[in-house]
Amino acid sequence: MKPLRLVTGGKMSTGHAIAGVHKPTSALDDLLTVEQEIAQSLADAEREAEALLATARADAGTIERDAATVLALELAGLDARARAECDALTRSIEDDAARLVQRYRALDDATIVRLAADVAAKVAGLATEPAP
Repeated sequence: MKPLRLVTGGKMSTGHAIAGVHKPTSALDDLLTVEQEIAQSLADAEREAEALLATARADAGTIERDAATVLALELAGLDARARAECDALTRSIEDDAARLVQRYRALDDATIVRLAADVAAKVAGLATEPAP
């Protein structure tokens, strides 16, 4: 049983109240008792701080793993979306190119010569214009 601290006649004393023992103590004994109680409180606080720190580290590890998982899933989703958009763009370009080829195949030779001359004139004009 932990001894009880009693104050009697202006002096502190320790003893076992149940046993009815009363032992006068000196100021040094009281100081020693208080120092021991403080040391015990500090040791308890240090153990509690270590437990809290361990819990915080474990929680931080869990949060980090969860965040990495969410990030990996998000990146995988973005990658799949980017691939799908790239495939759609490629199909669109291929379709436009096929339509253009069909359109040019439908042109007569005179129209092709005229269009080629227009393009050549525009390209030549661009080469002689000053840069903006």
